[in-house]
Amino acid sequence: MTKPRYPNEDATQGPFSFGASGFRINDTFRESGKCLKRLLFPESLKSEKARKSARNDASMIDRPWIKAQLQHYGIDFNLNIDPLKAKALLLISVAYGLCDAVPPQVLKIKSTLKEQYKSIIEDYRDRIKANAENTDDESDSEDMSGDKEDSDDERAAGRSKDSDYNTGGEPDNPIDTALDAPVKRQKIESSHPRRLYFQWRGYNTMLGAVQFDPQGRNTGYLDFANDDATIFEGNILMDAMGGEILFQGYGVPGLSGPLTMNWNALSHLAAERAKVQYYMWQ
Repeated sequence: MTKPRYPNEDATQGPFSFGASGFRINDTFRESGKCLKRLLFPESLKSEKARKSARNDASMIDRPWIKAQLQHYGIDFNLNIDPLKAKALLLISVAYGLCDAVPPQVLKIKSTLKEQYKSIIEDYRDRIKANAENTDDESDSEDMSGDKEDSDDERAAGRSKDSDYNTGGEPDNPIDTALDAPVKRQKIESSHPRRLYFQWRGYNTMLGAVQFDPQGRNTGYLDFANDDATIFEGNILMDAMGGEILFQGYGVPGLSGPLTMNWNALSHLAAERAKVQYYMWQ
């Protein structure tokens, strides 16, 4: 029986959707009022470095993103609105505090879609459970058929004969082949997975920098398999790769504590670490 795949479909209602990564409108996440002020009013920031960073991020803002933010905050507008007027409307809305809280009508839609998506996940879990039970039944059936072919005494005698023949009568001690065989990747298992959903706020330009992505198209999750969150596996949906990617990983020493680096610095560090790993395997 084929193992059920994790559901990729979202619960939808018109432009609204709720999925593994959260609530979106036309595939765009809501930005907080504080973030909108930073992007739309960069000159209000204190340091030149902060202003420059905000202006750089704001340069990626497009019409769909602006319209989605207006819808997230329940601000009425004509869907055929001129792009400049849409941006002006968002500027005014932010300036007058209309984007400081999500209105009840939008929260109601979010709550409804969240319940619908919860049902999708519960159905997936039921199918996973049924698949696991069927797999166990098949394994038990195979074990029983194998027992019928040979008796316990016959199998024991066969193992003893093979062991003596292969080892010349010496004890059959296991041989350490760690240096000869490739390291097998550890299979991550956890009876109590700790799932963290995430959204990549940018993407690597492959030139040593991370570019802000206002559409938030790269989303996924991590399942931590131990208490200190140093072993994980996950799934990410990436537009650039044309589909979803499954991965496993382990914590890297020296990167603990709060993250204070900006995107470019973090991207450079990641690139340097990748180079080290690449040359190690050459």
